[in-house]
Amino acid sequence: MAFHFPGGELYFDAESKFALKTSNCTVEKTGNKGAKMYFYVNNPKVLEGWSPKIKILSCESYFKGIPASKKWESATRVMMRGVDLLKMLKFVHLRFVRK
Repeated sequence: MAFHFPGGELYFDAESKFALKTSNCTVEKTGNKGAKMYFYVNNPKVLEGWSPKIKILSCESYFKGIPASKKWESATRVMMRGVDLLKMLKFVHLRFVRK
């Protein structure tokens, strides 16, 4: 993609290896055996090693900037904080370098 779309950008969500295992277990418990996920990103900088044309612009925690309301269940607030502290889910923004 980097060679075909120079200057292009991708913005995507990604799971850590730990979050991927958790997600796959959760999906399997529903009886769905055909939706297993395999791709995870612990450190987005690793993606730059795929090609000299890939540059990571940012990596933000999944719930960054979302204030946890006291009206929400305590389990929801704890889950949000835990996911961000353990870097389980993230948004990655990368660019395909032109040169």
